Amino acid sequence: MHSRTPYEIARKCRLLPTRFSSDFIGANAANFKQYKENRLVGFSQTQMYNVAATVADYQSFVPWCSRSTLDRIISEKESDWVLHVGFPPLNEKYVSRVTTKEPLYVKSVCDDGKLLKYLESVWIFRPAGDHDYFSDNKCIVEFYVGFQFRSALHANLASLFFDRVVNKMTGAFEDRARLLYGSPSIPSKTLSVRMI
Repeated sequence: MHSRTPYEIARKCRLLPTRFSSDFIGANAANFKQYKENRLVGFSQTQMYNVAATVADYQSFVPWCSRSTLDRIISEKESDWVLHVGFPPLNEKYVSRVTTKEPLYVKSVCDDGKLLKYLESVWIFRPAGDHDYFSDNKCIVEFYVGFQFRSALHANLASLFFDRVVNKMTGAFEDRARLLYGSPSIPSKTLSVRMI
């Protein structure tokens, strides 16, 4: 019997991604970028969840995020945040709807940006479950980001730096965990990377 991966479960629960379909991508495929990475990290599921869920601190450690301000609380698990991100000439202020389920995932969606037509990121945290690897101080982080710029010019600029930007992003979250919780229990290991 085939057991479902956390990615498949997240997709079934509508965590990943809301616009990842052939209808949406169709003619816009050139402007829609996606990245997915699985990493084994030396921090617990709860520790990594706390780093990703504390959006108020993004301005302190997320690359190119200069400000993160709570706009409104929708429920205990859902809130809107105003984020200021970018570097000249690509600067953006947008509202991101953040949905969380402790300690399993953090999902963020923006579909009202001036430069960005759509932005979605999802962090899924699961215990490192192999018998040899099971431990409270390790977990597997599954990170997904998909975005589309409104203009072809901005899409082309983003394409030049896309892989470096997402690598810097994932590294920033691990660096934050290191700052908050100390040295990792094991060195991080990339399990898979996929860019579309």
